[in-house]
Amino acid sequence: MVLLICFVALLPFLLYPDLPQETDAELHIYRLAELSRLVRGGEFYPRWSPHFYYGYGYPIFNYYAPLGYYTGLLVEIWPVFNAVLAIKFVFMLGLVLAGLGMYGFVRDFVRQSVPGSAQWCRPAGYVAAAVYVYAPYIQYVDPHARGDLAESFSFGLFPLALWALHRFARTGRAGPWLAACFAIAAVILSHNLMAMVFFGLLTGWVLWQYVIGRGQSAIAADTPSRYLLPVTLLAGVGLAAFFWLPVALEQEAVNLSSLIGDGSHFDFRNHFLTLGTLLGFSPRLDWGATEQVITFNLGVMQWVIGLLGAVLVMSGRAGNRRQGLFFVLAAGLLVLWTGATHAVDPAQKCQSGKNKEAGKYAFCLQKAEAKLVTTGDTAKYSAAILKCEGKLADKWARLEAAAAAKGASCPDDPLTEADFKKVIDDNSDNIYYVDVVLLDALGEPTNTVTTTRPNRLEVTVTKKNKNGAPIADVIVTVASTIADIDPDQGSGLTNADGVATFRVHFLQFPLRMQSEDLSTLPAETGGNEPGTVRRFVSGRFSQRGAI
Repeated sequence: MVLLICFVALLPFLLYPDLPQETDAELHIYRLAELSRLVRGGEFYPRWSPHFYYGYGYPIFNYYAPLGYYTGLLVEIWPVFNAVLAIKFVFMLGLVLAGLGMYGFVRDFVRQSVPGSAQWCRPAGYVAAAVYVYAPYIQYVDPHARGDLAESFSFGLFPLALWALHRFARTGRAGPWLAACFAIAAVILSHNLMAMVFFGLLTGWVLWQYVIGRGQSAIAADTPSRYLLPVTLLAGVGLAAFFWLPVALEQEAVNLSSLIGDGSHFDFRNHFLTLGTLLGFSPRLDWGATEQVITFNLGVMQWVIGLLGAVLVMSGRAGNRRQGLFFVLAAGLLVLWTGATHAVDPAQKCQSGKNKEAGKYAFCLQKAEAKLVTTGDTAKYSAAILKCEGKLADKWARLEAAAAAKGASCPDDPLTEADFKKVIDDNSDNIYYVDVVLLDALGEPTNTVTTTRPNRLEVTVTKKNKNGAPIADVIVTVASTIADIDPDQGSGLTNADGVATFRVHFLQFPLRMQSEDLSTLPAETGGNEPGTVRRFVSGRFSQRGAI
């Protein structure tokens, strides 16, 4: 039954031959391939990856939890498998272990803690396994939306470690003791950050058994577990010391402040959630977006069932009230700790909001680009771009005003609105707007040409629309069937204002310009990405082309 529950969660991995793209899963594939190469070369526990960072090397295995990669290596070494299938196997294994571990712990916990519950212990285990495995973060966000192999695997190992500790406390036997020691070590070796969270919960559970006293504790009387539970925790830490000890002693050799330092992207103060987000429904992801917004929520059924369990424990209707109270307190503290109201001040909220608005601006630009590709309507495209820019400026000002109203400042650190906009604009699209103007001898725009005196043709290249940023150093090539173009070969380089100038001497009688008479040819872009232009008709390009 537990395997059937897990099978539903495994379906996305079984139905598709590959892994989601543009997630961290790609990084884990590279790392596993590197580990396989090194192990096959005789380095069974490498700390340096010589092929990373363009051959300069990187100490990834010295600082990043290695268990997920070595588990995948057991699959990758077989000739019929590769690194992609091996990483997929580890993701799937983590989900299966999560279901089995949670089922085993809850089944044994209910059997011991609730008198006369023999017929209910297995169903309780099934419900617990489903609630845990189907939690949005465990089933979907970690393995699919984020592709975080190590963290996903750690969620599978934690209930196994809790189950093993509980069995040892109840029986005092050597088998469960060894299982608990190795399971705790596996938790530490699975993911650096979650190891601290999970080990803290395991330590809290062990201490709780001594606090609630005999008769209520999971520790069986007159068994070695009375004295060895704390030793079990220390033994698990000792088994994993080959990994965490070098990390602790050599942390000055790398820049860990970017991961855990104040003000860094991974600073926990920047990632607190509101209770509305934590308890809300899971929105459907837009896989076409370049800046996905991933919701980190508990899952509605998860917190509803958890709240029901807490009510039963507090009312004394759930058997051993003191045993259940530990999990009620632990869950409550974690939810409160995760809530934004306990850490985020107005300035931090403002800064976080600016980052979100920058992401929405990038998404808005991509929507405009997508519509332009399908419709070719440049007028609507220009209007959409202006709307995106207006929204960014308006939201930015509102965030600063809200912070100021609460007596806080919202400094533009490290980027101002203009900085954000420039970075996004420069990297969010590859569409150029080309404005072509034919000038007469007096420098006035005209669409009438003559063979008696040469005309001047100015081609202005800007980003996205007529009023966009000028693009310098773009090579523009112009050709005509009725005129000589100077400079030779009809090629000119745009200046700092994005303007390339050509001298045009027409060879035929005076006439009106036609769309086929003068056009731009595909040209190099001076290091910029290929863009989009319009074909010349009365001083403007009307059809999409290439530049």
